[in-house]
Amino acid sequence: MKVTLCSLLSGSITTTATIIILVFYLAEIGVSAPSPSYAMDSLGYEIQELATFLVSNPSSSSNDNSSSSGAISANTTMAISSNSSTVVYETEAFVVPQTVKTFVIYMANEFHENWPEESHKLITNKNAYAIPTNLTVSNGTSIAFHMADAPWDIPHDYIVRVVDAHTNETAFQTPLLSYPKFNRGISNSGTTVLPIGEYRMEAYLYGTDKVEAKPITIKVTDTPVDQSSNITAGFFYSPQRPVANPYDNDGQLHQGHLEYYRQQFPLHGLKIESTHSFHFASCSFYDKRESSVCIDDGGSTGELYWHDNKTADHVMIFWSSTRPYSQIAAALDEVTWENVYT
Repeated sequence: MKVTLCSLLSGSITTTATIIILVFYLAEIGVSAPSPSYAMDSLGYEIQELATFLVSNPSSSSNDNSSSSGAISANTTMAISSNSSTVVYETEAFVVPQTVKTFVIYMANEFHENWPEESHKLITNKNAYAIPTNLTVSNGTSIAFHMADAPWDIPHDYIVRVVDAHTNETAFQTPLLSYPKFNRGISNSGTTVLPIGEYRMEAYLYGTDKVEAKPITIKVTDTPVDQSSNITAGFFYSPQRPVANPYDNDGQLHQGHLEYYRQQFPLHGLKIESTHSFHFASCSFYDKRESSVCIDDGGSTGELYWHDNKTADHVMIFWSSTRPYSQIAAALDEVTWENVYT
């Protein structure tokens, strides 16, 4: 009995000590930020799950969604909101988190159409030319441009200039950008880091004719980017569902729609973070109550979409990737080519 009692007491002491050590250890690691989770895509690349973003604090009210706002204090982490695409769509503004090293500005279909005279030809009247219309990035965050204006009837090539809003000097100019896989030139500009300041984006069709777009602004704050980050992010437009006619004017098939891209983005190393579905039927906008330009193949007048866009029901996709930019640019070429907008 003495041996048994001693054994029990010894076991009890050992268990108690173990619990004390475990509690102390958990208390110590409890203050540490959780490490990011990872997933492997089908091609074997490691893709970082963007569980949290480090957000800057331009001191302003929490209800202000403008490009200069952000209601989160510095050095705080915030999970990506499931409605982030909705907020960006509605406000036309995006404050890029400090943990995004590169942001890709997407130049939408019908980018060349004048605002507002030909706005009925656009995919939307919000973020119509570039997503977003008003961009804010940290000091050291690089930006790039991806050209997605479909070329089937008449190819549309552009030079983009980023102009200092105060001096009117060109801070960055792209090469001539062309639609992906159309053998006319590059579709992705490459990356550049702008100095702290305020800028406007200008686009020149064929490099000479200025596009009369909605004002597109870029602001670079003095908040430093996380230099250890390898995250690239951006936006994308797609039809919500398969369209009745998935062929372009040259007879080539384009399969892109939301569910198609839910499968294809991960295969190309792009992770869909959030989506926002919206409807834009243009004849009811800008006093175009009845307009022949919105009629496709003898359709009735009224709230109809511009036929080149194939549908009035679209979706905005917010994506991220940790692949090198060269691979991301190639991936964007593939998913853009599969888009059905013509």
